[in-house]
Amino acid sequence: MNRMFYSPFEVESVGYVAQWRLSFKSMNMIPHSFIHTSEAFKISKWNWHISFSRDSLSSPVAIKLYAEESTNNPPIASFKFRILDSIGKNGITFAETEEKDKLFSSETDAFNWEVDVQLPDVTTSCVEVEFLDLKTSNPNDGETNSTRKRSTTLVRMLRESIHTDATIKLGSSDKIIRVHRAVLAARSPIFEYMFAEDSKENNMLVINISDMSPEVCQAFIDYLYDNIDDEELADHSFELLVAAEKYGVIDLREECEKNLQEDINRKNILERLHAAYFYQLPYLKISCAQYLVEFGKIHEIWDDFLAFLKLADDDVICEIFREFLP
Repeated sequence: MNRMFYSPFEVESVGYVAQWRLSFKSMNMIPHSFIHTSEAFKISKWNWHISFSRDSLSSPVAIKLYAEESTNNPPIASFKFRILDSIGKNGITFAETEEKDKLFSSETDAFNWEVDVQLPDVTTSCVEVEFLDLKTSNPNDGETNSTRKRSTTLVRMLRESIHTDATIKLGSSDKIIRVHRAVLAARSPIFEYMFAEDSKENNMLVINISDMSPEVCQAFIDYLYDNIDDEELADHSFELLVAAEKYGVIDLREECEKNLQEDINRKNILERLHAAYFYQLPYLKISCAQYLVEFGKIHEIWDDFLAFLKLADDDVICEIFREFLP
């Protein structure tokens, strides 16, 4: 996680936060105009750039944020921009602004911020953008741009209930999902055991699932049939992680971990942190530690973090301190 060298054009990002570390001290010594444009960094499903420019020592600093054009629908973003003199507890915010529901359809629709303040005369500083909300604009009237591969045969079998031989009943609701035991058994070792010849539940054609909402259960079955899109998976990642753990669906577990990494923010970081250690998700652990320690966000949620430690399992607390405190 700790790095000895940062490229002058590289932006570090984790979850919904990105930090570009710059030397304002050297910039304050440049007498002429300059412009620095970052390398691309990914937040959610879009690639972003930050540019940092000034016409002269006496002119305001101009900061620009824009999204690369892609096959995805353009994003609508709410975010905060900050100029910090350092990262962590003693960091000073020199300038800050907030924008809500900004549409980024192309580079010409960039967000532009003029900062008329003296840059902090320090060697290591950063420009930080923290996304508060990201959603997809939808010019295609509901069409999705999911890149997931689907099995048209399995999808048709599920949608048209072709030769189904089992029914999933969703707790106390009236909703049922007609399924194929062979498909479920092939995707989940738990279902495979349930349907095995020597299982006492072998002849049970109704499967009661009472610990998932109808929406999550439908998403779980959709995943088993390769009938889920990216947005549905992202919307239910936390609940689907629990289902993947219970039914032994390893590939779903991995996809949920990736989604949970990508949308870390100050509202959900402690939930993500607990999930990372409770379910032993190594990549999510790294992302949570990077967000809290390397990006200095632990100081912004310190009271909540202490309250979290009081309620967390003892094993989880011990492991967190072992890994956070070298």
